[in-house]
Amino acid sequence: MLEITKHTFHSNFYMEVFTIAAWQIWKQRNALIFENKQVSVNRWKRDFVAECHNQAHRMKESLKTPFLHWVNSLSV
Repeated sequence: MLEITKHTFHSNFYMEVFTIAAWQIWKQRNALIFENKQVSVNRWKRDFVAECHNQAHRMKESLKTPFLHWVNSLSV
């Protein structure tokens, strides 16, 4: 499933998106289990976009610009 998704994503930053998305799911899980916080898709998406912006600072400029363009196209 990951290989199929990678080929249909049509971008050089698939692994970055996948890793950040998985990390945010993990953080939502931990918040539920350890802090008894309510989880939601909207909160996950907001945190995902914020973390994408944070991680963009470490990217090469050739990847950073299209990555941020893609992130900014997401409606939050």
